[in-house]
Amino acid sequence: MLKHGPLRRDIDRVLEFRKTIKLSGHKWTAIDHRRVYSASLYEVTSEHVSSVCLLLLFSRTSSAAALLRSCVESAVRGTWLLLVATENDIENVVAERGKDKGWPGLDQMMGAIEGHHKAGGPLRRIFTHTGALNDLTHGGLMQIAHRMGPHAGQDTVPHVNRMCLRNVCNALALITCSLHLDVNDLSEVASVTLRAAELFASFEMAGDAQAPMR
Repeated sequence: MLKHGPLRRDIDRVLEFRKTIKLSGHKWTAIDHRRVYSASLYEVTSEHVSSVCLLLLFSRTSSAAALLRSCVESAVRGTWLLLVATENDIENVVAERGKDKGWPGLDQMMGAIEGHHKAGGPLRRIFTHTGALNDLTHGGLMQIAHRMGPHAGQDTVPHVNRMCLRNVCNALALITCSLHLDVNDLSEVASVTLRAAELFASFEMAGDAQAPMR
C-alpha cells in the first residue's frame, strides 16, 4: 500500500468527497424504470470511484485506468436516462432493444445531455476522450505505452494518477447532480459543484515516487 505522500492524500480527499455527497434524505419524485435504473447506476459509479482509489492505493495503475470507461459510462448512462431519455428510449433499454441492448453510445449520450441543457460541451472537456477510455479499457496503445514508459525513461504514472482521479470525481459529481436536478434541488446541485471545485483545487497530483508493487 502507498505510504503517506501526495497521491495518498489526494486519494483520501476523493474518498472523503464520495462520503460527503451521499444522497442521504433524497426523496424520489416517482418510482419507475427511469429513476430506479438511474439510482442503481449512481451506486455503480460510486463503487467504481472507490475501486479506482483502492487500485491506486496498491499501485495497480493500469487496472485503475482500465476501470475509467466503466465509471464514466455508468455516470453518463444514469444522467442520460434520468434527464434526457424519452419514454421510448427507456422502453428500449428495459427490453434491451437496439444495437447495444437499447443504450446509445457514450459520445451520443454526452451529446444528448449537452444538447438538452444547451451546455456548450462541458462533458467532453471534463472527461478523457472516449477513444482514450476505450484504449485504456481494452489494453490498447495507451496501456502499452504506460507499461513501457519507465523503461524508456518516461515515468507516466503521475499523469495516469491525475487522469484517474479527475475522471472518477467528475463522473460521481455528474450523476449526483443529475439526481438532485430530478427533484429540482438546485441548492444541492450547487453544493456538489462547489465541493467538486474545492476538491480539484486541493489536489497535489504529484504522485508518490516509489517503485510499484508487484
